[in-house]
Amino acid sequence: MRESQVGRPYEEQRNRIEVDYPALYEEVKGNLFPIYGAAGTLIMFDTDVFHMGGKIERGHERKVCRLHMR
Repeated sequence: MRESQVGRPYEEQRNRIEVDYPALYEEVKGNLFPIYGAAGTLIMFDTDVFHMGGKIERGHERKVCRLHMR
């Protein structure tokens, strides 16, 4: 069973490229850029790339709907 991440600091949470693959992160971090959108914004991208969600502030949430097509 996976270890719970509830309450862990964001910097230590798993399933993040900089935590799980630090050497690879060092190699690609200069090519990373954030994508921002106001509430209700639809963001579409190819999920066959490294991607991450970022930190959600306490009291806020991010709703996600995923659709994968091949």
